[in-house]
Order: sequence, then structure tokens, then C-alpha cells
Amino acid sequence: MQSSGVSVLTETGNMNAIPALLPVYFIKYGKLTAVMNGQTGQITVTKEREKKADRQT
Repeated sequence: MQSSGVSVLTETGNMNAIPALLPVYFIKYGKLTAVMNGQTGQITVTKEREKKADRQT
């Protein structure tokens, strides 16, 4: 068996690059949101921040 290299040349122009985790799972419970990367199993959890009332002087 034999293998050979492949050369790929691309031009992106005005393309936007957005990183994505695929597959990804979102779990929302109250103010907590958990995101799990389905390939690596890494989990990130965030909590909504409460907005502080503006002080009137």
C-alpha cells in the first residue's frame, strides 16, 4: 500500500470564521447554563448575572 500527500489551496475572501463545537449540548436550569462538547466531554457552566439597579442622585 502507498499513500501520498494532498495539497489544498483555498481563498476565503470576506468570509467570517466562527468557531463551533459539534456536537454540542445545552442544558439550562434557572440562571445556570451548561454546555457540553459531545466529542471531548468538556463541560462549561455559566451563571446569569443580576443587573444592579441604577443609583439615582
